[in-house]
Amino acid sequence: PTIVAGADCQSQQLSIEAHVGTEQAQEQLAFNPDDTPYIWYSVTNIGSVECKFNVGSDVTFYKITSGTDVVWNSKDCNTPRSSAEPILLLPNKEIAAPAGGWDRVRSGDAGCSKDDGLPGVTADGASYILEAEVNGILSTNKPQFVLN
Repeated sequence: PTIVAGADCQSQQLSIEAHVGTEQAQEQLAFNPDDTPYIWYSVTNIGSVECKFNVGSDVTFYKITSGTDVVWNSKDCNTPRSSAEPILLLPNKEIAAPAGGWDRVRSGDAGCSKDDGLPGVTADGASYILEAEVNGILSTNKPQFVLN
């Protein structure tokens, strides 16, 4: 497809990165028992012209796995999702989403948080992998992190 300045972004124009860390959006890959891991994504227009991209909560999802086990999926959350007007992404500019806490629980039919009465996940050095999906585009990285 032809890439036109100001048009909708094409997937080859974008880089989505998943991040794990602190509430202040500082990357961190190991968490003590009382620490809450925070997750977020960043999107960068790696193309040469500006483009528009939808980053609404209705098209933004996170998945946490351990091996082949899908431990937590934001698609299970009972929170309202909203569409948003596409944002304008300038070339070579990164935009980061706000960091949101993960309750260290499994998700499922009941939801995705402690408030939904879901069981906690294994810690004691257990390893997890985060993947982000924004508007159908998967993160180029999958950070691995450890719960102690």
